Amino acid sequence: MVENRTVFRDKTIRYTGLVNIAAFYKMIDDFFRQRGYDKNELKNFEEVRENERQIIIEIIPYKKISDYTQLKIKLNMLFAHLKDVQVEGSTEPLQSCNITIVMDAFLETDYEGRWDSKPFYYFLRTVFDKYVFKGYVYRNEQMLRQHADELEIEIKSYLNMARYR
Repeated sequence: MVENRTVFRDKTIRYTGLVNIAAFYKMIDDFFRQRGYDKNELKNFEEVRENERQIIIEIIPYKKISDYTQLKIKLNMLFAHLKDVQVEGSTEPLQSCNITIVMDAFLETDYEGRWDSKPFYYFLRTVFDKYVFKGYVYRNEQMLRQHADELEIEIKSYLNMARYR
């Protein structure tokens, strides 16, 4: 059975203003690719109404550290009240919208379920997690926290740059 250790939950970033959504999504994708994460995109759809649009994206990038441990960062992104805007002097397409991003970070151990086949293996896994792998798991939690903090800083800096174009 997979054990999820929550590093943090429901870290929220809100922004209202102009942004190039395609470039923003590419920035997030490049961030995870540079750090060796694989992308798992659960939702990516657009709702069109009479005078506005809404985009909902849910991705869970993951990074396999070993056969026993993997890192996951879950991003729920909502782009609401989306309208295309043409700014003088700018050739790239910009959108005016309200952005809400909710981030969760998890450390998964035994994600392949190898240690749950027999009760004795489960007991061994518990003992190993508590005494042998304690430092290993702690280092991976710190690495995950660092990646999530870097992502938050990257998103906030991108949105601040987009605000003053």
